[in-house]
Amino acid sequence: MKTMYPLRFDEFLEATGKGYYVKLIWEHFENNSEMPEEIHKELMQCIRHYLFVGGMPAVVKKYLEEALLINIPELQNMIVAAYTADMAKYSSPGECMKIQNAFQSLPAQLAKDNKKFQYKLIRRGATAGLFGDSTITIKKDCMFGRLQS
Repeated sequence: MKTMYPLRFDEFLEATGKGYYVKLIWEHFENNSEMPEEIHKELMQCIRHYLFVGGMPAVVKKYLEEALLINIPELQNMIVAAYTADMAKYSSPGECMKIQNAFQSLPAQLAKDNKKFQYKLIRRGATAGLFGDSTITIKKDCMFGRLQS
């Protein structure tokens, strides 16, 4: 098994053949200077594509192969469904539902300033006693390393 991490924007630029912009961005950042308008527009288009495609390596690969955005959400959903299915195959049906609920709460968990895992974001009245084992399973299978139980 190989651990894959989401691509950063600079890695996305490299992958899309626009790595020459990385040095230019850093130079303008360090000098606190304005980017030329034409380059700025192109970089804004690049970051829109990056935000839409995301950093999943398989999705970026598909985007590079097809140069289309149309199939991206379907592939992203398939990858997330595969994560859920993989977690479910190692648990009982009751535990599986808890794991899925906790997994679906991850975007909300990651969006907040407090990095501590909050059970109330899974559902109202949720506690560590009810979901504790499920969140431990998710932490093992999840690629988001900034959550703490």
